[in-house]
Amino acid sequence: MAIFKMKCPECSHEFSGESTIEFITCPSCNKELSVNQAIKYYETLHKRETEKKKVAIGEAYIKVQSLISECEWYVKNGDYETALNLTEEALKLSTTESKIYLMRVYIKTKNFTDYDDKTHYGDLKKAIELSPIFEQEQIRELYAPYYKKTTISKEELDEYESQEANSRLARVEELLKDSIPKHFRREKFIKFFLLFEIPITIAFITLLVLSLVFENTILSLSSAGTLVLAVALLLNFIEYRKKTASFNAVLDFYDNISNFELSSKSKLRTALALEKLAVSEINNEASFKKDSLFEELIGALIEGKEKKALRFIIDNKTFSKYIEKSSSN
Repeated sequence: MAIFKMKCPECSHEFSGESTIEFITCPSCNKELSVNQAIKYYETLHKRETEKKKVAIGEAYIKVQSLISECEWYVKNGDYETALNLTEEALKLSTTESKIYLMRVYIKTKNFTDYDDKTHYGDLKKAIELSPIFEQEQIRELYAPYYKKTTISKEELDEYESQEANSRLARVEELLKDSIPKHFRREKFIKFFLLFEIPITIAFITLLVLSLVFENTILSLSSAGTLVLAVALLLNFIEYRKKTASFNAVLDFYDNISNFELSSKSKLRTALALEKLAVSEINNEASFKKDSLFEELIGALIEGKEKKALRFIIDNKTFSKYIEKSSSN
């Protein structure tokens, strides 16, 4: 004897019954129903509900990942309050996503720079519990250097951070030196682009006019080809100019950092951000990929509240545009 779930099409009452009989009476409205019809009706509605739940879960997952990405941006720029509010919003959508809890650890410890915070322990525990086994060890390794710093005195911590910052800055110097030959080549390319851009643009206009006057297909194709070449040169010129400007800004910043009166903590965070920019430069990454790195560097300086450093980034065009961008966001 097989028992199936059924649903009454008349009153939507859900009940169970045998599939061996042809008709059954609904226990709620006493309507005589076809067993086959009642089973199919239940299965159809159940399938729809299942699909709706899947879509809802999928939408929630996407929203949670989006909120985590937003949090990362605010953490990089030192806005921990906004980032924490976003994690509260994410927890309303999911309480089983380990990344939310790990992000809360970053926030509450101010990106592993606040060594007095005790409120993050519960979030750390949840992040480890909810992570796959192979990620649990990664989280512990990530947390270990921070934990070590919480066990030493303030004087020892200042000394440790100062030495670490100097070590990072020494690496920055090496990376920038290695990038200088490439930087000079880039400046030569900029002159090359300018040298050829004007005659190619003139050639395009001339060919376009001739193709329209004579209605010649070959001239039309030639004008289209010169247009593509002119646009390609222009785009490369713009990209190379941006890269040159960003390199000069990083180089100028490095030359001036010794004049800034940064605390050991701010100096270390600044050095780490500067190192990322130097690595990005030596890897010849596109200029748009450096935007978040410049924002991270500015976030470190703003958090440090050192007047000379703030004045420097305000006066430098490359840095000041990122300040405006941060303000608008």
